Amino acid sequence: MFAVLELYKVGNSFKEKLRKRFLKPSISVDRLSIYDGMHYYIIRAPIIDGEIDWKGIGEAAGGHKKRMLIPHGVEVPEDSGIVRFKPRVFQRIILFNTAVSLLALSDLIPSETVISVIDYDMLDTERIYSLLPYASIVKVVTRESNIEAYNCFSDNLYNETGARLIVTDDISAVKNSNLILTAEEVEDENLSKCRVLSFYPLNNTPKALCIGCIELTHSLNLPFYEGIPMIDFLGALYELCPPSERLTPIRAKTLITDHFELTIFSAANLLSKDLDNEK
Repeated sequence: MFAVLELYKVGNSFKEKLRKRFLKPSISVDRLSIYDGMHYYIIRAPIIDGEIDWKGIGEAAGGHKKRMLIPHGVEVPEDSGIVRFKPRVFQRIILFNTAVSLLALSDLIPSETVISVIDYDMLDTERIYSLLPYASIVKVVTRESNIEAYNCFSDNLYNETGARLIVTDDISAVKNSNLILTAEEVEDENLSKCRVLSFYPLNNTPKALCIGCIELTHSLNLPFYEGIPMIDFLGALYELCPPSERLTPIRAKTLITDHFELTIFSAANLLSKDLDNEK
């Protein structure tokens, strides 16, 4: 399980100040249950005179303080013991499934296609297999400390499939790629003219395709918490709660580029047009 932090401001009117003096707002904890027995905790904490009681929040979260969804933009003190949870699996499944759909629907010719994956923490090895039918070259950009391990994986991949990866720590190697996948929030001038598939809007990459709405095996009616992206909430449910068929990720339903929302089919056409523009 995990915990969601919901913050609310206590007003500074005379009435509110009087109330704070005699009845100090407290931190509350509720256990919520949703589909298929999935549970999580919601911790509601006041912001009083601009201050957040991180010690009290940590005590309220108990064993879940290292698995907390915290509103975007809220800084957590390093000495609080509280850890902001960021999904590492759910997003990547969506990312790679979406890439496969785009490549399959586009006019890109596999024997002439180059795909790059930015995988600094070596989390995408199993999913790279899904890209092999759609490209003659697959490049991986990772940390220098992971190059040896990634090359070992590449050797095993070659023995299994006959395909070999190009592994590097130099991000400029992705420049000639038809599609770049990244689950990381990467801003780099080497990506500025590339078609990048990402979960994050990349301000300096006009051709980036940012994951918008996503498809699951079942439609879900889930709560929304201010400042917490729904993809993070879904990722926490998927990674930290018991498995549920309702949460099986499929792919993106829409992609956003240059402030326009596109269907998968329209985005695949962009890949095809990129190919035409290169000719």
